[in-house]
Amino acid sequence: MKLKIAEPGYDTFTGAFGLVQFENGVSVDHVSMKDAFQLSALIQMVDAETGDSISMLNGDEADRLATARVEYYPSVAEVEAQKQNAESAEPSVEVAQAYTREELESIADKEGIAGLRKIGDALNLKGTSVAKLIDAILANRGSAPNTEVK
Repeated sequence: MKLKIAEPGYDTFTGAFGLVQFENGVSVDHVSMKDAFQLSALIQMVDAETGDSISMLNGDEADRLATARVEYYPSVAEVEAQKQNAESAEPSVEVAQAYTREELESIADKEGIAGLRKIGDALNLKGTSVAKLIDAILANRGSAPNTEVK
């Protein structure tokens, strides 16, 4: 659709408004609905062909935009809940119990210390040596300590 600026004083506007080029208050090219809605939030716009206000949404369009907002912009309460869930989550001790020394050494051979750190992170273990990190993971079976291994 082509847009027409309906804001008083802009009826002869020629130039760019955002990414849309206007000539004598009418968009040079067709504009997507998304861009039209965004521009209409800044300045009064109408459909150049029908004269319908862009801000007048039918029920389906309003529902779609409302849903899109919720998906892209979580509420403050949701963000806080996510933070609390992340902080209160206890590391999984089952992670360490799932591996034998040979399996951990194989992971170290294939992925290096980075592979072991993925496992260590689940137990809140930090380490700078492959051998000591393997020992710490095996030693912490059955508990979930906050330990730094040097």
